[in-house]
Formats: sequence, C-alpha cells, structure tokens
Amino acid sequence: MNILVIGNSGLIGNALVQKLIKKQIRLICYDISKPKYSSEILFIKGSIEDLKILSKKTKNIKIDVVVHLAAFLGVKNTEKNKLECLNTNILGTINVLDFCVKKKVKKIIFSSSSEVYGEGGKNFLREDFFLKPKSIYGITKVVNEEYIKAYCSKFKLNFNICRFFNIYGPKQRDEFVIPNFINKIKKNQIIEIYGSGNQIRCFCYVDDAVDILIKLIFSKIQNKTFNIGNNNEPIKIIDL
Repeated sequence: MNILVIGNSGLIGNALVQKLIKKQIRLICYDISKPKYSSEILFIKGSIEDLKILSKKTKNIKIDVVVHLAAFLGVKNTEKNKLECLNTNILGTINVLDFCVKKKVKKIIFSSSSEVYGEGGKNFLREDFFLKPKSIYGITKVVNEEYIKAYCSKFKLNFNICRFFNIYGPKQRDEFVIPNFINKIKKNQIIEIYGSGNQIRCFCYVDDAVDILIKLIFSKIQNKTFNIGNNNEPIKIIDL
C-alpha cells in the first residue's frame, strides 16, 4: 500500500508518520516543512495551494490512500487572517481533491475539527448533530467536508472524515492551551485563563487519536464521519 500524508509536520501528522514508518507500506510526505524522519520516506516540499510539484514527483507512483491534514490553523490566527484561512483551507482542499481524482486514489481521509459544531450546547456531540460553526476556521472545515462529499459522490472516491477534539502532544503550537500553560510554567510566568476557568474540556493525547486514524486508513469502513477525542476525562480549565 502507498500512503500520501499531506501535512506531515504538524501535531497529528508527525505522530501519524512516526507510527506508519513501522508498517510495511510506502510512505510519501508532502508539507512546507521537511521532517526529521527516515531517509526511506519520500518527502516532497510544497503547499496545498499549488500541487504541481507533488503531481510531478508522484507521476509514476500509484497512491492508494491520501491523508489530508494540512490547514491554516488556530482560532485566533485564523480570525486575524480570515482571507488567508479561507484560501488555504478551502482552495487547498479542492486542489487535494482534484489530485486524488487524477491519481485515482482509493480513499481520502480528511482531518476536520470539533469547531464545526460551534458551542455545541450538549455534553456529548454526535456526528449527526447540526453544524453551527462560530469561527472562520470552523466554517472552512464544514465547507471542506461538503466538498469532499460532493467530489466523492461525483467521482466515486471513498472518504472518511475525522473531527478531532482537543488533541494535544509533542510539536503542538504554543497558542494552544496545554503547550501554552507548560511554556508559561517553564518560564516562571503567570498562567492566564479566560473567564472563570469553569469551562470544561476533554483533552485527547495525540497518539490515541492517531491509533484511530490508522485503523481508518486500513479499514474497509468508508464514507463515514467520526468524532475522535476523549470523553472519559472532563476537566475544568482552572483545574487543568
């Protein structure tokens, strides 16, 4: 099996590639940042905004599964740079889908987000709940999901959508809550929280999330959407 991971240098991508290296597959990575992985991996440097280099480098390579993890990230960052977020996340995903169609890829797995639900208003969110994104980032994820379903319906491309909830772990950007807290502690700085701190979250370690992602890569389950997170360890931010 040949697997293409688009967005290998981020939190989920890094953990995914580290685990896939151990399996008997051909692994291709595409990102704007070069990873520090085994030389056996074919790495191609580039952005999802232009896949010409990727198409050229994989011209004679059959690709079975594409895992699309690349995105313009962070709620604050995306709200500040709305146009860049919209262009990167939406137009970039269309480019990825066009690539999948041309390469006759068997399945695309897309990294979505709990942000598609907005506030949610429920203790437990099911995949069939109505989507009410409140952020530009969340809106792009909803649009991406719909593009994926439309492409897959028209071109007979199979998909799985993974809506990740509060993932944390190594290589996560400093703006997210857990690395933010850790870095403040290491620098002996004051930890800031918003509001009372009584807001409840369930954090999911990246390796646990990636284990499910890998199961979906090799599974015959197709054309389904999954919430991926941890519902067993709710914690108030003030307690965190």
